[in-house]
Formats: sequence, C-alpha cells, structure tokens
Amino acid sequence: MVYVELREGETIDEALRRFKRQCERSGILQEIRKREYHVTPSEKKKQRMNEAVRKLQRKIMKMQRNQSTDRKKRRPRKFFRRPAFGTTGTGGSTSGSGSMGPQGTR
Repeated sequence: MVYVELREGETIDEALRRFKRQCERSGILQEIRKREYHVTPSEKKKQRMNEAVRKLQRKIMKMQRNQSTDRKKRRPRKFFRRPAFGTTGTGGSTSGSGSMGPQGTR
C-alpha cells in the first residue's frame, strides 16, 4: 500500500503530487482498471492471442525496416561532384585551376 507522510514545510499539493507519482509507479491504477469488470477465460485467451499477434507484427515490421536500411548501406553511393572553383561546370577544367589530383588534394 502506498502512503505519503507530510514533510515539514511541505504543502498538501506537493504531498498529493508525490502520492500520485507513487501510485503511478506502483501500478495501482492499472490494477484497478484491470479488475474493473469480470473477464471470462475465453476473453482472456483472445486478448493474449491478439497481443501475441501485435507483438509478432511489430517484430516483423522492425526486421523489414532493418533490412531496408541494411540494403541502403550496402549500395555504393554516387556523389555528385561539384565543379571546382574557377571552372565552367561543363566537365572540363580550365588550365588546371581547381582540378583535383589523384590523391584528392588541390
């Protein structure tokens, strides 16, 4: 059972906020909602089956997402190379200014 003692100098609002937080962490409200009405054994079975299906679907979706990102990583990327400063941009270089050498240095 959750209980909160009023601290010295603490207002009722602060103590109530601490109590609500402790109730939420302990799962009391979830338990109350779960026991709010009677659930037959067949309904419990249906709920468990539906949860298992949802869990499996989430797992499949996650695997598909991971596979699609893996494929993207494996593909070689084709980068568009901007023309160097001072070139016309038509593919040819002007008198060697701005062209890159075999090591990629200028």
